[in-house]
Amino acid sequence: EIPLHSLHFQVFSNQHSFGPIPYNYDFYTWLIAMIVKLSGANPFTPLQIMGLFNFVLLALSLHLFLKEYYSDSQLSLYALPIMLFFWGKSWDFSSAYDIGGQTINLTCPSSCAFALSFLALSYFVKYLRKGTIKNWIGLAILWPVILLTNLLPAFFLLGAMMVVFICERKKSLKNVFSFILLFAVIVLLTSSWPYFSFL
Repeated sequence: EIPLHSLHFQVFSNQHSFGPIPYNYDFYTWLIAMIVKLSGANPFTPLQIMGLFNFVLLALSLHLFLKEYYSDSQLSLYALPIMLFFWGKSWDFSSAYDIGGQTINLTCPSSCAFALSFLALSYFVKYLRKGTIKNWIGLAILWPVILLTNLLPAFFLLGAMMVVFICERKKSLKNVFSFILLFAVIVLLTSSWPYFSFL
């Protein structure tokens, strides 16, 4: 049993409270640990709730991204079942997001970060096409959360943003400068998370 409710859990420690090894809390683990600490619940109850939350978040985020990018609100009705049930033969971690993989991985930080990456992509497409500042702010908030939760979905998001940007017809110098500024804000917000040992 993981002692997330241990009295030795220190909010601003960069030492893992479960053992003597150096460890930096990711945002997702910190959130669950805080829920357990404040509620005194069994550690597995918040994990089960987060698993359900991650699935709903994935379905909603995928819908928002596909609706925004393809201007088709019904595309997600086909995309999500295809992703869950027709992913293909499993090899290594290729099937992490099919229905079999979801039963194992749904409570993991990577599932939350993967779902949030589609939400961030929907903000990105909206910003490229409409130039609204609230979408830029949404990206500036979501990026550090994804990066602090799991690195692989953060790289997926970066690659997807690059592909979307290249494929978009409207490219402007303003967008290039706004993304340089966005990158600086992301670095600043990410490095301000208190569990980095260099702070």
